[in-house]
Amino acid sequence: MSMDINNLLKNYTIKILSLAMSGLFFFNSSVYGIDISGKTCLRINLTSNTSKGIERLKEFYEQYGDSFVSKIRNESAGVEQILEWYEKAREYYTIYSEGYPDSNVRIIGKLHELAGLVIESLAKTADSEAAIRNVKALEMPAREAKEDKLLLINRMWESNGKIYKIIKEAENAETARKKLISYLNEKRDTLFSGEKNGPYSDLADNEKLIIYGIINSFQSMLQPYFIDLVNKALKREHNNAPEYSIIEYLWQLAHSGQGKTGDLLEKTDISFFYEFIHMFRRLDGDMQDRFAKNADLGIVMDMANKMQGAAAARIREPILDFLSFSADTAFLGIDSGLSPELVREYEKNKKYILKVFNGTEADWNNWKWQARHIVRNRADMEKMGVKLTPGEGNAIDALNQNKRIFSITPHHIALMSQNPSLRDLAIRRQVMPEEEHLVWELIASSDVMRENDTSPADRVVRRYAKICVLNVVDSCFQDCRYCQRAQLQKLGDATTVSSNDIKAGIEYIRGNKAITQVLVTGGDPLKMSTGKIDWILGELCSIKHVDGIRIGTRAFAVLPQRFDDELLKVLEKYHKRKPITLVTHFEHPREVTPYTREAVQKVKKLGIEILNQQVFTRYVSSRHIASALNMSLVDIGIRPYYIFFPKPKKEQRAYFVPIARILQMWREEMRLLPGIGRTGQIVFNVPGKGKMQLIDGTGYRLIGILPDGQRAYLFSSWYYGLLKDPAPYVHFDIPILEYLTTMRSEMGESPEDYASIWDYGYGGSVLGFMHTIARLRYEDKIENTITIAEINKFRIKDKSGAKFSYSTVWREFYDAEKLGLIRKLKKADGAVVRRKGSIVYEIIAELTKGQLRDLAEDEAIIEALKRGRIREEEAQKIINKITSVITSSL
Repeated sequence: MSMDINNLLKNYTIKILSLAMSGLFFFNSSVYGIDISGKTCLRINLTSNTSKGIERLKEFYEQYGDSFVSKIRNESAGVEQILEWYEKAREYYTIYSEGYPDSNVRIIGKLHELAGLVIESLAKTADSEAAIRNVKALEMPAREAKEDKLLLINRMWESNGKIYKIIKEAENAETARKKLISYLNEKRDTLFSGEKNGPYSDLADNEKLIIYGIINSFQSMLQPYFIDLVNKALKREHNNAPEYSIIEYLWQLAHSGQGKTGDLLEKTDISFFYEFIHMFRRLDGDMQDRFAKNADLGIVMDMANKMQGAAAARIREPILDFLSFSADTAFLGIDSGLSPELVREYEKNKKYILKVFNGTEADWNNWKWQARHIVRNRADMEKMGVKLTPGEGNAIDALNQNKRIFSITPHHIALMSQNPSLRDLAIRRQVMPEEEHLVWELIASSDVMRENDTSPADRVVRRYAKICVLNVVDSCFQDCRYCQRAQLQKLGDATTVSSNDIKAGIEYIRGNKAITQVLVTGGDPLKMSTGKIDWILGELCSIKHVDGIRIGTRAFAVLPQRFDDELLKVLEKYHKRKPITLVTHFEHPREVTPYTREAVQKVKKLGIEILNQQVFTRYVSSRHIASALNMSLVDIGIRPYYIFFPKPKKEQRAYFVPIARILQMWREEMRLLPGIGRTGQIVFNVPGKGKMQLIDGTGYRLIGILPDGQRAYLFSSWYYGLLKDPAPYVHFDIPILEYLTTMRSEMGESPEDYASIWDYGYGGSVLGFMHTIARLRYEDKIENTITIAEINKFRIKDKSGAKFSYSTVWREFYDAEKLGLIRKLKKADGAVVRRKGSIVYEIIAELTKGQLRDLAEDEAIIEALKRGRIREEEAQKIINKITSVITSSL
């Protein structure tokens, strides 16, 4: 008997024997298979023909997996029988796949189909009508520019007849605004009322949370304060921007006759209507298309939720399997630079490039040779065998003619397919835009991140308390079109920063003990000579209060040959003195190559950690690419760190995705991964203020939707809660519909696969959701197990840094939500009323001295406020007056 057969029998056949399911057994050098009726269905003589025996064994595993699938599909059975068949089929397929790795792709597909089939079958046993319902997502326009906008207006109003009636019957926009605010307050109360036959009675909490976010966002859009912020931001973008009010716009749309809407329609993009169609439907409790492709999953999960113990676990199994195999199936369709096919393609391209440059294998592995042969123009790109689209070729010419950065390493060129295709678009678009994408880049040179405003010394940028950036070089091996410092990068190799300039930055750090971490970047510091890197690291390590050094580099992705023995010795030397971390930047799994893996292994042997920062551009925003990249990086030893929203620069618009898409990616794709492969930090870099976590809804809110369909988001800075932040930043997002239609036309994606994207980005936080439940329960409007005491555990800070508690506010007000942000009540001289024993302790709104005096009915109340002691009847007068003052000023 051969060793292969021995291993096969030992590792896999015995597994089946150990199960309580009829399987295989040995007798006289043969393997026998027994089917579930007890009949012998397979006999393999291991001594007569080994290869045929293996093939028969493979057929046995797959045949019996298929037979159970057939039973599930064709035979009526109860829950227990379906689960038993499922578990047996899954076991057969799994053992087959493990024994024969070359079958893995096909078997994952079978397992995915099997899990879906079981979920469908289980759903039918629970509720056949619900299981087979035909759920259809909202149709996307076939021709975005020619869509009949009048039909879309009607669809928008039909999506929520109550809202249309409020706006239509209002004599002016202001009346409509006030009535809509009242309507939304009622909706919020109804959301948690527990009505058995109410519009939200059948919704799960995660669906209610979506509606809760929409209510809050729509109310924000209606408030004059936020309308004013949107207009100020519009004027920042365009000096002549006309005044805009969303309620005024909706009112005009409702009151314009069929023949009088021409002007409005002319300046209204269909994206606008799609935004409000989705919002209005959700407010009316219509969540039908929210989980359109997975309607049966909810039914089966509901079955599991009604059970306990092992019974519940068994019901959940096919659901979890389905989600796991869904991710695996998606990953299999995403190119990896480690796949045999792409390794062969890379090697073929490499040989061609070496032939063009008359280079050798040793040259290819020499980073200096790679750096000397960086490609900077169209002619050299075509010499490398890379066929360009007319738009790509013209774009490269335009960049050269306008003295804009353009450079690609031979290593990265070898990752490109010779013929343009969707497969390598993510690689191409990093460096080569299409011609029409250059409109803004050729005229703009914006310091959108306001680095000049946060640079206390030459070559130093400081936005955070304990870390600063030290820019030591003004170019990279390869230039990214979406680079935040593109306006600072210099052409070619004329990028040397003088040692004196770098020394000045180092001396600033040496003289500031508050700085304990330094990010050495630029440009790519590893583009410098190893000797200069040695000098910079030596200087930084000599500063006692610097306890860690990070180096930002793309070399792992674009020139992994840079990690030669000389550089590794330098990194090892200084890592022994101060912890060094390398922060790199991969965009797509295609960039994870055998050369990358080798470089990473060399660095990891030194004990140095490597972190990745992905920029979530349009070209890597397709389903599961970010997750597949993370898993590829973890496999070779790189830890996912940040996923960045692209910097909000006009010239990068071709790379933008909606905020809703990056949130959708996190909630629906990244959460399927094990924690070690999941990126916990999805960040938006607020210009001049630093990073804000997008998965934490407290740092931003949706405050407007423009006629072209752009969402307007209000962002705070990272120090929100620590320092006063008087100037919030308004970001205008790319319209969701524009993104979806572009993904369809340029990336070949189906918009239906992204149908839930509309429900993200409304800013409804779980904490606020819980507070609303607690407030309503306090008012006896709902029954809920969440108590005020439990909610009071959450302590938040206002913008001045003072702590406050929601629970005390609920005791004073009937509807805290409609009154705005919570502030400490200020008395006439500006001091804060601190006495916790007072009836009015924490109150809503940021009040001026004049406003405070207006609130008092007489001097006695002012004095009572100063003392912090107020009788209940006096407090009610103040409450009523505050409500009046604040609502009139919004």
